[in-house]
Amino acid sequence: MGKDYFSDIDDAGAEAQPPRGETEASLSGEKSIRNISVSPRRSAMTQRMVPPEARIRQEAPTTRRGFFSSRLLLWGIVVIVILGIIGIAAAFILGGSTTVTITPRVHQVTFDPSTQFTAYPTSDAASSGIVYTTQTFDIEESKTVPANGVEKAEDRASGTITVFNAYSDKPARLIKNTRFESPNGLIFRIPASIEVPGKNGATPGQITVTVFADQAGAQYNIAPTDKFTVPGLKSTPDMYNGIYARSTSAFTGGYVGEKPAVLPAALESARAELRSMLQSKVQESISGVQGFAFAALSKIEYESAPTVADPAGGAKVTEKAHVTVPVFPKEQFAQAIAQAVSADAADSQVSLQPQGQLSAQVSGTLPEIGSAPIVFGLSGSALVVWDVDADAIKQALAGKDQSAFKPIIANFLGIKDASARPPFWTSTFPAADKIEITIVDPTNAQ
Repeated sequence: MGKDYFSDIDDAGAEAQPPRGETEASLSGEKSIRNISVSPRRSAMTQRMVPPEARIRQEAPTTRRGFFSSRLLLWGIVVIVILGIIGIAAAFILGGSTTVTITPRVHQVTFDPSTQFTAYPTSDAASSGIVYTTQTFDIEESKTVPANGVEKAEDRASGTITVFNAYSDKPARLIKNTRFESPNGLIFRIPASIEVPGKNGATPGQITVTVFADQAGAQYNIAPTDKFTVPGLKSTPDMYNGIYARSTSAFTGGYVGEKPAVLPAALESARAELRSMLQSKVQESISGVQGFAFAALSKIEYESAPTVADPAGGAKVTEKAHVTVPVFPKEQFAQAIAQAVSADAADSQVSLQPQGQLSAQVSGTLPEIGSAPIVFGLSGSALVVWDVDADAIKQALAGKDQSAFKPIIANFLGIKDASARPPFWTSTFPAADKIEITIVDPTNAQ
């Protein structure tokens, strides 16, 4: 019987042996759902036995999410492409701006003081070289010094007037000591000759000057006055009516009586100090003139105002300077200088830009400014810079093919170099209002 038992196990194989994973409980005959282990091979076999339709239904949610993500990405790309096409189309329709960078021609000039220039007053109709106009202004400085007793004084008043020329478009010259009469018959005189600019259309030419009372006395300390006439012009009614003057501040200094006395040495020292201060003020005033003006070519006339008592004590000493300066118009002066140094500027508009201090020296004696030519030399250095007509360049380039850029630019003599940056999608320049002109700083254009 034992032989049969072992023979049955051998013949049964796997069936006679306990399955892998069975617990002792199963071997002992206790069977329960909790105690049943599923073999991996059976699990795989079970999955293979699931119908294909069921497997598809189980996998569908994951596949659908990936599908929607792909579609969103695709639509995003499509939107971006459409927006890009719209932007490019708008650029084509509306056009784009073009920047043109211009480097102007520049000529460095170093002046030799021995080279002489001659400038003529604008009243000289025959002048064809450098011309000049005149400008005058008055400056004063005061200081208080100790008094040394009193002294008798007879002082003349002074004040500032503006002279108008509504008579002619040509300058009107008034000689030294020309009289100006106030409405109440008081006479004031100019200390030096002046040239009143001509009128511009209906606008009178004008010049400001200091006048002095014809006699001493406080009666000449008059208030601002609407109109002074010129008695010497009465024989020419139109000129008499067209050349007149006006004051906007009171006249001062007229006095007859006693005033604080000052020791001669103290008075001389004070006046010398004040004139030195006036020199600096004259230079500042000349530097503010519209045009080229040089202190060395100016005429300065000093006037010692009467000393008066200072309310705080002592005597107040005042010095005045009447300045007449020749003024060279910027454009005309630059053109004349450029041609004089052979800068090939005869047919071009140029400007003159001083490099550092540019000064002038009169040759010989300074003549009567406003009525005679002035011969002078220059020291220092400057740049002659060709002017660039930006509007003309825009009009010349508007609508032209890019290949015409260099030939067009070559027609402008004031240009040393030029470059353009047109939109990448077109081969032509846009309208003039879409062209921007950038001019390189002349100091970097050498």
